[in-house]
Amino acid sequence: ADSDEERAEYNPEATVVAMVPTEMMDQVDKELAAMRQAKEAARGGDPLTAVYHEFLQARLRCGEKVENLSKDRFVEKLRGNREKLIAQTGCRDVRFNVVVKDGKASIKASPIK
Repeated sequence: ADSDEERAEYNPEATVVAMVPTEMMDQVDKELAAMRQAKEAARGGDPLTAVYHEFLQARLRCGEKVENLSKDRFVEKLRGNREKLIAQTGCRDVRFNVVVKDGKASIKASPIK
């Protein structure tokens, strides 16, 4: 008699049900919340808060910790970096972009002439 494995045939239309680990679902919930907050911040007109939420999303996707990432401290740091870069380069403003390099999220500041 054939075993169940030997009788099973590949069926590309078959539905497979499996338990998703709780940690994975928690991670997805955090990412979705960060995405919603980023969209809300972008609509609210605060670009630095939007950068914070984008950065939060990127860190979550990279598996980096986000628990100690304070929005207020993050935004203040970006403001300080903006002022410093404006003073150094004489640019009119600074654009902050979230980038992922070597599996780590970071912020890239670009002067706007």
